Amino acid sequence: MTIKKIRQEDLVDVFGVTTRGAVGHYLTGRRQPDPSQMKALADRLGCTLDELLEPSEPDPVQMKINKIIKSAELAMNASTHKFSETERLRVFRLAFSAGLDEGITDEQLAAYLDGFIKK
Repeated sequence: MTIKKIRQEDLVDVFGVTTRGAVGHYLTGRRQPDPSQMKALADRLGCTLDELLEPSEPDPVQMKINKIIKSAELAMNASTHKFSETERLRVFRLAFSAGLDEGITDEQLAAYLDGFIKK
């Protein structure tokens, strides 16, 4: 969470609770999340359930790849267009070519993809 700059407040909807304190119960082990909450948490953190359950040192390359994929998926999901497989692959290629630039931020990548998709 620290690496991804995610706060407890950002996870309220993941756990289906109403307060940051309730999220804290899950994070400290006072409560156990159900499988759907675990999946939602892994999705929010951009990792797999295995990575969530058996954390290791974060792989910065894999984290960047996960962010690029998530940005492309979010951009396509925000569109009303029904993407063919060929179009989806094209969006992913564009996302990777732009997203691998070390200087690009997540927000810039999202804006780039959003502009491309709306064309």
